[in-house]
Amino acid sequence: MPTYVIQKDSKTAVPLTITQAQADAYALKFPVYLVNADNSRTFYAGPTAPANIATLPNLGVKNASEIADLNAQLAAGTLTYPPGTWLTLASSGTDAGTVYRLKGVGTAATFSVEGGGSGGGSTTVGTDVSSARSFASSDSGSIVPLVNPDLVMTIPLGLAGATLNSLFSCVVALNGTPGFTFPSGVTVNGVAGPSTLYRAASAGVMVSLTQIAANKFLLNGVDASAPTDADMTAFNARVTAASGTTSSGTKAAVQAFITGLKADGLWTLLDDIWVPVGDFAASPVKIKNATNAIFVGIVSGDYAENLGVKGDGTTAKYVRRQYNPKHIGSFYQYLRTTQAGSTTLRCGLGVAETNHFTLGYNTNAVGTGSSTSIRGKAGGAFSTSSPAAFNGNAAGGYGVIRRSNTDAELTFNATSLNTSATSTTGADCTLEAFELLRNANGTPDQVLDANSYTGGSAYFNTGVTQAQMFAFHARMQTLQTALSRNV
Repeated sequence: MPTYVIQKDSKTAVPLTITQAQADAYALKFPVYLVNADNSRTFYAGPTAPANIATLPNLGVKNASEIADLNAQLAAGTLTYPPGTWLTLASSGTDAGTVYRLKGVGTAATFSVEGGGSGGGSTTVGTDVSSARSFASSDSGSIVPLVNPDLVMTIPLGLAGATLNSLFSCVVALNGTPGFTFPSGVTVNGVAGPSTLYRAASAGVMVSLTQIAANKFLLNGVDASAPTDADMTAFNARVTAASGTTSSGTKAAVQAFITGLKADGLWTLLDDIWVPVGDFAASPVKIKNATNAIFVGIVSGDYAENLGVKGDGTTAKYVRRQYNPKHIGSFYQYLRTTQAGSTTLRCGLGVAETNHFTLGYNTNAVGTGSSTSIRGKAGGAFSTSSPAAFNGNAAGGYGVIRRSNTDAELTFNATSLNTSATSTTGADCTLEAFELLRNANGTPDQVLDANSYTGGSAYFNTGVTQAQMFAFHARMQTLQTALSRNV
């Protein structure tokens, strides 16, 4: 039997697998849509349903801009129509044929998607969306207009309608090639998250997003590839210049990482991002910053995309980051290997000169050996107290933040480990940082354990907020997961 969607009101759409005769009966009272093989919908009137609207004025087929103009004239009082007047949406997309009906009286009248019911739950046009965000229950029953191109909207876990027991349903006005991203636990069009689906605005003005069960949604429209970001294009060019290659899956993951950082407002706060991806030739190429990392002693056997880059526990193998940290700034490392507890000082990422910028293991707040204690040093003399905490030297994402001379913080994944208000004066570093060990005035020392892997690191040009560091880690974790090397 075919599947139909019964639009009981503007916020409740019920999918049913029923006979055509049953659909005809529903069509006497509610708008009914036939669900096509690609999950798009076609308006279904049924042999008896036309009696509901045949006697009302029909304005024919209108495109989205014409509907918006009609609503503007109605609001201005320069145009009137009898209540119930209806029209059909013109579109080259799968939303073509959507019925709009005039509801309300006077200047409060508006054409909205059929199905609002007598309770006044008509579809309204929501606030313009100019930056990426998550869908919210308040979007249910409305048109969500994307005014900037290529936005990536999030379908969050637990999304539901605004009223108790209601299912979420909205119409999205497209712009460019927007993405619809969703986390683990959410399924869209049968695709389990985490994933992102893209829709081609050129193929249709609007698409509908409809919840059919808890954390399960249907998204109509035409599938599209992710739009190519200019910074992604530049990264691809640097990979080619290095005689490297990356797979299509890796390209998609890196592009999602870049566009996600931009959506979060983090991209411009970052000076440098190195995450080894692709084959060995591509792995020193940075995602942000045209100056590639330099491998010292590291050979192809020390790298695999699903593992990262490893050292051998000596000063013979490490990564020159080709970046000098800033005093008021932040940095981050994705450490893939838990470090053994001891009083031997170890460093995953850092540089030490007059000012010290290090992520150290087995060290307390003032730089003395302390088993399984982590220290984030951002500027100032080596012995100046810095944020530190016992964390078992665990693998994961570490962030070191310096917002001012008296405001420093150490984070792990999405947790704040400690803060420090100790006054720490200093200046931007004049030496580059090393990874897998420390750059001590040009000499490598404080090596990580043998066979320790790094998944990459990043440097910010400012002291970010705690929420911003957590957001960066979330994007990094998603990228590492896509590379099959998350911890």
